[in-house]
Amino acid sequence: RGECSTVKPTIIKQKTLNTLIVFAFLLVVILVLVNTFLLRGSINQEIRVERSKTYCENVSREILDTSDYMTNEMRCFVVTQNTAYLKAYLKDENCTYAKAIETLEQEDLTEHEQEALEEIKRNSTLTMNDEIRAIRLIMEAKDISCEVPEDVKDYVLNVEDAAMSDEEKILKAQEVLFNGDYTFEKETIRQEIESFQSVLKERFDTELKNAENHSDFVFFFQTVIIVLM
Repeated sequence: RGECSTVKPTIIKQKTLNTLIVFAFLLVVILVLVNTFLLRGSINQEIRVERSKTYCENVSREILDTSDYMTNEMRCFVVTQNTAYLKAYLKDENCTYAKAIETLEQEDLTEHEQEALEEIKRNSTLTMNDEIRAIRLIMEAKDISCEVPEDVKDYVLNVEDAAMSDEEKILKAQEVLFNGDYTFEKETIRQEIESFQSVLKERFDTELKNAENHSDFVFFFQTVIIVLM
C-alpha cells in the first residue's frame, strides 16, 4: 500500500500579519508625506521662477523706457534750454535708470547674461558722456547755475568747445545729441536690452518648463501612492 505525503500549509501568525500590515501602511504614509513635501517644493519653484521672470522682464523694460525718456528730456533741454528738462533728466539718471541697472546686477544671472548687462552699461556710459558734454555746453552758453552731479560739475570742455561763442555752443550741443553717432549708440543700447530680455525669457521659460515637468511627475507619483494606499 503506497504512502502519500501531505504538505502542511504555511501558517502566518496573526501578530506577524498585523506587523506587516502596519509596516506597509506606515511606509505608504511616509511616502505620501515625502512626496507631498516634494510636490510643494516643485510648486514653490514654479512660483519663484515665474516671479523672477516677470520681475527681470519689468526691470529690463524699465531700463529701455527710461533710456528713451532721458534722451527725449536731454534733446528738449538742448533745444529749449529749459532747466526743467535738465532736472527731469538728472532725476531719472540718478534714480530710476541707475537703480534698475543695480537691481539686475544683484540678480542670479548667468555668465552670458552678466556679459550682456555689462555691454549695456558700457554703451550707456558712452551716451551719457555725450549728454554730459551737451549739458556743459548749454550751461556755459546760457550761464545756467543749478545743482548737478559731480560728473557734470567736474566735466571740462575741450579747447575747441570752450573757444566757441555762446550761440555756437548751443548749436554744438544740439549737434551732439541729434547726430548719427549718438542716434546709433542709442539704437545699439535698445537692441542690446531687447537681446538681454530675450536671453532672460529663454532661460526662465526653460527653468519654468523643467519645474512644471517635475511637478507633474511628483503629482503622478502621489496619485499612484494614494491608489496603493
